[in-house]
Amino acid sequence: MLWIKRCFMILLIAALIVAGGCAPAKESAEVADSEPVEKTAGEQGSGNLSFDQPYELLWGTMTAGSPWQVLGTAFLEDIKKNLPNVTGSILPTNATANLLGVHKGEFNIAFSLSDRTAEAWDGKGIFEKEGKLQDIRCLFCIYPHSSQSLVWADSPIKTYDDLVGKRITTGPRGSSTEQLSRPFFELMGYDPDKDFHTEYVSYSDAIELMKDGHLDAWVMMTAPIPSPYYIELSSVKPIRLLDMPKEIVEKMSEIRGVEPYILPGGVYENVDYPTNAIRTRMHAIVHKDFPEQLAYDIVKIIAENFDRYEELVSAMKMTTVEEMAADVGIPFHPGALKYFEEQGWVEQ
Repeated sequence: MLWIKRCFMILLIAALIVAGGCAPAKESAEVADSEPVEKTAGEQGSGNLSFDQPYELLWGTMTAGSPWQVLGTAFLEDIKKNLPNVTGSILPTNATANLLGVHKGEFNIAFSLSDRTAEAWDGKGIFEKEGKLQDIRCLFCIYPHSSQSLVWADSPIKTYDDLVGKRITTGPRGSSTEQLSRPFFELMGYDPDKDFHTEYVSYSDAIELMKDGHLDAWVMMTAPIPSPYYIELSSVKPIRLLDMPKEIVEKMSEIRGVEPYILPGGVYENVDYPTNAIRTRMHAIVHKDFPEQLAYDIVKIIAENFDRYEELVSAMKMTTVEEMAADVGIPFHPGALKYFEEQGWVEQ
């Protein structure tokens, strides 16, 4: 009988110890559930977080309705479909804001252009105050952008020199096209704020101003091939593209992230001739601490659905899936590089 009582006491004490040990854990769980701690995109990406864990993608693209926004939405759809634990949203921004956003942890994935990314990496121009943004990595390259300057086919404007005193737009102030137009016009010997009547308007406003005759020319230094905005204008009446002087093309190509390019004829209706231009490369960027497995899976998913995107954005027809591994002047994220090496798209 004494032995039974002792066994009962031992079991009772053990039960109390277990119950006491569990109580704080339950309390901590309740605190965590009732008071969630918000993390920035950068904090979510720290460490080697696996894709099979809950993860929210905050994706910086461009203005609503733009090719970047359409493509980002399609990419995210396929990622969420294949990775059930991944959620996310598309954020309408621009290349400059995207670079700063990834650097600061406001976004964890975003689109950019090679000239903007090079400037951010080197801490030059608009990024001089922030310093060198060398914690960003290229995830994959997408399609090229080229310079394209539009006038109506019956316009007396035949060259860039003819723009002096005319009403033009170079895009919204601070946009990639507006930023790159400044060194271009400087090389041409002009100041866009003095030598032209320059309107820094949105793309949608530029379309209406061209239609209404309130703009004489639309100068874009970075535009998809073809530009959906120019396609819309070409449906109104015939358009013409200005040819960039070859010596200016050579000098512009000295800017890191900028390449010489010949825009082929046939991109737009009635524009059946090639034009000398410059080219930059659109690409996706992430923070260097972005989860490696997630980076690998995102690249794989997009590569395997590449043909689908050609039906959504015409500019995707100007590139190939292998060009996802094109060099944009900064290091690839290790997860992306692993996939590219497996495919034989880069040298190991």
